[in-house]
Amino acid sequence: MRKLLWFFFIGCLVFILGCDEGPDPGPVPEVISVSVANVWQLPSAEGWGVPSNASIFVTFSKEMANDTVVISLNGIQVSATPYDDETLEFILEDEGEFELTITGEDIHGQTLEPPYEPISFTVVGSDVLMPRIVADECEPENGAQEVEPDIEQFIIAFSERMFMVMVNYTFPEFPFAKELSADGKFLTIKFENGYRLSNGMHVNIQLSGRDLVGHMLQTSQEYSFTTVSR
Repeated sequence: MRKLLWFFFIGCLVFILGCDEGPDPGPVPEVISVSVANVWQLPSAEGWGVPSNASIFVTFSKEMANDTVVISLNGIQVSATPYDDETLEFILEDEGEFELTITGEDIHGQTLEPPYEPISFTVVGSDVLMPRIVADECEPENGAQEVEPDIEQFIIAFSERMFMVMVNYTFPEFPFAKELSADGKFLTIKFENGYRLSNGMHVNIQLSGRDLVGHMLQTSQEYSFTTVSR
């Protein structure tokens, strides 16, 4: 009987000690992305500058202990605020060339590993311009006449890098897929399900959206063209 009690005691002790280890903290944290407006990765392969009033989002692989995270530009810590459990946000203020570095720990005390490689990028002047459609850079050109009806897509160009663009209305109604270019300057709209234009057709598209720093597309922005009459 004593042996049974002894084994029971040892078993309980092992169980309690095992419980004291706490939950598995999982893998060490990593930086998943550093992006402008939570969309475009830094640094830009295209080499375009970042507006000085743009928001930068740093996303981690897991929840971080925010009081341990240090985000620095050229060695000077910036003030970052939580966007969600895994993401911090800060706003650029100064212009120039910058190197961004990140250190910190997750909520279990695990350090960012491997160390996040510094990235370099250029901050240009503050963006205060409202985005608009650039007529002569569209394909076909905005307002064009005598367009051949056999086109399968058209491209709408913008004056600013867009964060998002919505197609609110099309005339005539037609099935389409849309894609915003990597730099946010061009929206491609492709016809789907074999749809084709006919001769003498006037096409009108009404758009809305906002650019990289939150400026809304100028009101009454529309794109249109007319196919050739035969």
